[in-house]
Amino acid sequence: MNPKLFQSAEFYHRRYHNFATVLVIPMTLLVFFLLSFSLIGKKEITVTTLGSIRPTKVIAVVQSSSNNTVLTNNLSENKAVKKGDLLIQYSDKLEDSQLNAIQTQIERYERQQEALNQLKESLKQGQNLFTGDDEFGYSATVERFLNQSQIITAQVSQSNQSVAKQEAGVNQANAAIANQIANLQTQASQYQEVKDAIQTDKTNVSGNNPYATTLNSYLSQIQTIDTQSSSTDNNSASKESVKNQFLTDLQGQINSINASISSLQTQAASNYSTGSYDTSATNQIESLRQQELTQAETQLTQITQEKENLQAQLDQTNLSKADTVLKASQSGILHVSDEFEGQTILPQGSQIAEIYPDIAKTQHVAIRYYVDSTHVSQLKKGQTVRLTLEKISNHTIVITGKIS
Repeated sequence: MNPKLFQSAEFYHRRYHNFATVLVIPMTLLVFFLLSFSLIGKKEITVTTLGSIRPTKVIAVVQSSSNNTVLTNNLSENKAVKKGDLLIQYSDKLEDSQLNAIQTQIERYERQQEALNQLKESLKQGQNLFTGDDEFGYSATVERFLNQSQIITAQVSQSNQSVAKQEAGVNQANAAIANQIANLQTQASQYQEVKDAIQTDKTNVSGNNPYATTLNSYLSQIQTIDTQSSSTDNNSASKESVKNQFLTDLQGQINSINASISSLQTQAASNYSTGSYDTSATNQIESLRQQELTQAETQLTQITQEKENLQAQLDQTNLSKADTVLKASQSGILHVSDEFEGQTILPQGSQIAEIYPDIAKTQHVAIRYYVDSTHVSQLKKGQTVRLTLEKISNHTIVITGKIS
């Protein structure tokens, strides 16, 4: 064969541009495409069913905050609300009435506390510090205490005056007896002086002794005996007889005076005051003061406790009043419960609405729908799905998501 034939284009065109070569290449490409698509491509299942579109989460639950009558209800389905917007306004007449009553009573208790403290201070100082009659009668309590204190003081003073008078009488009587005893003792000493003078044969006594005449009488009789009697023996016997007679008389006078002194001393010893001074006025007044202070302190403790209880009620009523205004806690879209729509009484604590996130802003929704049992086995979590909604205003809405 002529080798130059292999250098001819016509040879090659006839050799490779035939039916067999033209058919094999497309078939090979088709097989390669089918194999690649089987590995990469996925089967799409189309399901026509009913379902619901919901937000991905509920950002807030709206619960009724009061059992009072609804005055203003701004709840509306699919209504956009902002945080702090008024949702429901309840009637607050009952709360206002309770607040006024409680506040009035608290103010009265505060005035009573102040009056009780002033009462205690008045009792401690022993004087009425109130400028006039008070609404609680504590000024009268102070006056009553002061009057009772004056009565106690007057009674004790009167009793002590009686004792003082009795003591004065006893002292006066004893002073008179003491004077009598002193006079009698003087008389006894004067008689004793005369007696001693006779015994010792003295011829004189003190110049102021009223009983010197007795000594003179004795001396006169002795002198008479000396003049009349001539016998010495008879003279001595007569003198001795006269002397003994005078001594006996004088001793009798002394004994009589001493007996009188003893009687007066006995009388003075038995003459004393039977009364005693009463020193209980201070104790009685102090006891009365402590009794009144204890009662005042008890009342003050009771009033303070009642005021604290009322303050707790006031705080609770303020909370109840605050609950008469229900505002949105979050911004979003309202979904109102059908059960309470249009109701004027919403039981406290009942769920009356929910606040959903705004889908237009979040661009995320949760779609719930039912799939036929024949297709369930072909669905997996995380698998991509595409939702096509019916035409709305000649526009088809397509939503892409994943199975959760």
